[in-house]
Amino acid sequence: MFLPLSILIDQVNKGKAPPEKLDEAMEACMSSPWGTLGVLAPKNQLLVYPPRRHRPILKAVVSWWPRLDIGSRYTVGMREGRRLWETVTNLQYLLGQVGVPIEAIRGRLPAGGLGAILPDGLID
Repeated sequence: MFLPLSILIDQVNKGKAPPEKLDEAMEACMSSPWGTLGVLAPKNQLLVYPPRRHRPILKAVVSWWPRLDIGSRYTVGMREGRRLWETVTNLQYLLGQVGVPIEAIRGRLPAGGLGAILPDGLID
């Protein structure tokens, strides 16, 4: 799921695609669970650095969380699949940037899900 975005980042960095294409791609990606997952892929970390993208990405992640957090199916070079929350993704970076305490990021996800650890009013 990460490869199309990764290729686009490379093309923008080489001047072969206009930077606006990244914003268009981000918007399109966040309209689906698997596109949102592509944004969270570590290979696409440059996409999550701009602060203007933090809220929209987190809003998409929270909205798609029930479809993404369904079992131990994710791996980033590991032999065994893990739940998305237990996998290293760009989500940890985003959560830290919006003020979620490191203890909450490293701990178990509460019963209320991802939205329960976000600062109040962040994605309303």
